[in-house]
Amino acid sequence: MSASTAAPAVLAPPPPARATIPRTFAAMMAREGRVMRKNFVATFTRVLVQPVMFVFVFAYVLPKLGGGAMAGGPG
Repeated sequence: MSASTAAPAVLAPPPPARATIPRTFAAMMAREGRVMRKNFVATFTRVLVQPVMFVFVFAYVLPKLGGGAMAGGPG
């Protein structure tokens, strides 16, 4: 067997990882924009209903269930 004396291949340094982060973020935001435009009514409804339900549950339902000092009941 003869030994191979070929020179090793010179590899280029890898591209910096941070260069792709803004591009990836922009692609994700573009996709979100397309999805929101496609489902505008459903998205808009969710954006309006979620805070209303949050306030309803935490200001009305949970105090009624708990009945403790936080609800202003006798304690």
